[in-house]
Amino acid sequence: MEHLYDVAVIGGGAAGLAAAIACARQRNKTDIVIIEKEARVAKKLLATGNGRCNFTNTENNAQCYHGKDPSFQAAANRRFSPWANIAFFRSLGIMAKTEENGKVYPLSLQAAAVVDLLRAESRRLGIAVLTETTVKRITRREEAFFLETADKPVYAKKVIVAAGGLAAPELGGSPWGYDLLTSLGHSLIPLAPSLVKIKTDRRIPNALKGIKVEGALTLKKATAVAGYAAGEILFTDYGLSGPPVLHLSRLLCYENPGDFSLEIDFLPCFEEEELFSLLKERREVLTAQTLEYYLTGLVQKKVGQLLLKEALHCKVSRGVESLDDHELKKICRFLKAFPLAVTGTLGWKQAQVTAGGIDVADFCAGTMESKLLPGLYAAGEVLDIDGDCGGYNLQWAISSGRLAGESIAAALTEV
Repeated sequence: MEHLYDVAVIGGGAAGLAAAIACARQRNKTDIVIIEKEARVAKKLLATGNGRCNFTNTENNAQCYHGKDPSFQAAANRRFSPWANIAFFRSLGIMAKTEENGKVYPLSLQAAAVVDLLRAESRRLGIAVLTETTVKRITRREEAFFLETADKPVYAKKVIVAAGGLAAPELGGSPWGYDLLTSLGHSLIPLAPSLVKIKTDRRIPNALKGIKVEGALTLKKATAVAGYAAGEILFTDYGLSGPPVLHLSRLLCYENPGDFSLEIDFLPCFEEEELFSLLKERREVLTAQTLEYYLTGLVQKKVGQLLLKEALHCKVSRGVESLDDHELKKICRFLKAFPLAVTGTLGWKQAQVTAGGIDVADFCAGTMESKLLPGLYAAGEVLDIDGDCGGYNLQWAISSGRLAGESIAAALTEV
């Protein structure tokens, strides 16, 4: 062997960096190398939270995670809670800012700052980094692992696979980690793009392209409610985007999207009967106006005019005083449950995370170590754990990475 590292971390994303730093901090003079196939580490991290890096969520709970066995994440998230990860980032120099729904960002609102300080801490700890290097195969040779690359091989006593998933291929998403772990006997749960924009019947969204509304979405399969989410909804030329859309997209992962529809509630602050009374009041107050102004001030002007045309099939030059109660009921229904047929999602290119992954049944939840091959660990998106929109996936990446890193530090110390 040319050089034997204590630890080789495959993947320089959030989980890999957290694992390497945690291991080096826990055990002095641990010889660690991060192997990253991209030109630099943490490329995907730069894009998270629209470039603001939503790195955890204070409302973290078990219901925010999915997979064949979502309870697997509990050990890592108990040991490294959102508060523990906030403290971890503070130790790097990153102050936290908590926004709506428990979302936590760096105070500077810059993902680049998070990446810079993670890289700086790695350098301070003496962690080696090999970029533009792909591990083609992992084999066990006596007491060490042999990592085959296009250049010279890498030898290590322990290995962490934190190579991410298929989501966002332009930011480094690939089957790299899945291929390595399945070649060692691990099973793969089917993969699907998650936290992704939803395609719908394009006529209405295209007419409202670029408009954002605060509303609520109900996802239906036939007449049954499959899911509900509220927040900012963005109309696009292909359908819908925004946090509630990404949240509901998880429910489409293993389904035929054509079996589903969406209903938009433009005014979730009103019950339907209350809204109907308000519409009758507006008919009296705005009796001298045309329909062009009937919903102005209640919803965004262009949205209101389109809803009226769809509900009544008439021109907005018609007078408000001509509205009868039956027509008000139609308007009310469209404001509370405007229907859109779902046609699909934007797929892997636009997905923020991968649903599915390496089966966690063959890993120890308390250490992240493989039950099939001692000394081999995994963390982050490569495993069959994915979270809701709102910082939960980075919470999992950091927590599972830190757990793997500290577990290895403890195992090396015991030898």
